[in-house]
Amino acid sequence: SPQIRYRYNNEAWQLTGSILWQLQYLSAGPRGKSEDYIKNSCVPEIYFGVDYKKPAWQVGAGVEVLSLVPRTKNEKDGNIYKLNERVTSVSGEAHVKYHDDNWLVMAKTLLASNLTQTCMLGGYGVTSVDSRTGEQEYSPYLFSTSWINIVYGKRWKPGIFLGYLKNLGANKEIVGDTYGVGLDVDQVFSANLQFSYNLPHWKLGFEYSPSIAWYGDV
Repeated sequence: SPQIRYRYNNEAWQLTGSILWQLQYLSAGPRGKSEDYIKNSCVPEIYFGVDYKKPAWQVGAGVEVLSLVPRTKNEKDGNIYKLNERVTSVSGEAHVKYHDDNWLVMAKTLLASNLTQTCMLGGYGVTSVDSRTGEQEYSPYLFSTSWINIVYGKRWKPGIFLGYLKNLGANKEIVGDTYGVGLDVDQVFSANLQFSYNLPHWKLGFEYSPSIAWYGDV
């Protein structure tokens, strides 16, 4: 996606700030996935992250803010009304990485709010409707996602990945339509078992990746 990014590095700290616009990867809304919602908003997506690095370790966290305008007008009873709608979401993540000659351990946890433009589950729903104009208020759904990946060895490398996702719902009661991806998914558990043989220019291995999902009512 088009973006302006600034990154500051010193011996131990790394700061990253980004202003992003949607082009190829789009948010979901009343008309499916579309770039109109961020165009109508006139506010870019904003990300800020901080990382602390030292030999063998890296820890960090980041915050993302997205503000969309689902609709600008509505036709009701033969009249066209100008709307003032907006849905704003804030997402946060934390991550850690450890590596040495034999071990690679990575983990991340994410509280995702309306990150459908990143191909994640999420979206928002209608919490109130103006009886005269049809103007709607919205609340984004929250999804909690966490995973850990552990790999050991140099030439022979066994590894395991475990991931878990939970639908935390919306902060307000949903009284109307919902827009998003996978909003009826309650939780997902995923695993990956891997084993590889590594040479300087070759890598041969296999993986087994079972997943299970539970569904609920939106």
